[in-house]
Amino acid sequence: MKLCYILIPKHEENQLEKFFEACPADKYFYDVISSTQDERQNFHQLFDSLNQSDELICYDINHICLNGEELIALLQQCQKKHISFTVSADNVHCKAKDLELFIFALTSLRTLERNYHLKRQKEGVQQAAELGIFAGRPKIDLQKHMKIYEQWKRGEISAVNAAKAMNLSRATFYRRMSEFEELLEKNSR
Repeated sequence: MKLCYILIPKHEENQLEKFFEACPADKYFYDVISSTQDERQNFHQLFDSLNQSDELICYDINHICLNGEELIALLQQCQKKHISFTVSADNVHCKAKDLELFIFALTSLRTLERNYHLKRQKEGVQQAAELGIFAGRPKIDLQKHMKIYEQWKRGEISAVNAAKAMNLSRATFYRRMSEFEELLEKNSR
């Protein structure tokens, strides 16, 4: 039996018929996901319906799982149940050993893609740093808040009030004060 599953983003819901036409099957399952909801009841129903020697069809890799790990787990389940897997848009059809190779290729590509992404991200951060662009929470200028620090050290104001005056959380306030005191100690030597 040919079973088709399509995971469809909310903004593509009006194209559902197009996906069904591209994936001729005996039975169709689909779930619509959005940024706030990714519950997939029909995905789990599909797996209850799959039997040995069935064929699972999807429109394309992006329309079956939420991420790479989930896809690999799905393909491994298909392999255990001797279910063939077809990606309609890419014209990929896998059975048994081919499925193992497909899983290996997908994991290799995912690892390669992740490594390239991390490398590009690191290069981008370095370029931004060279241009003086800083991402993340800016460091506070403790010299600017020296008066508040001194009041806190003398016990004139509480840590909570000092943190509020510096626009910091209490945990960040204590962390920054500890760093500041270490810096003061180094400079006094």
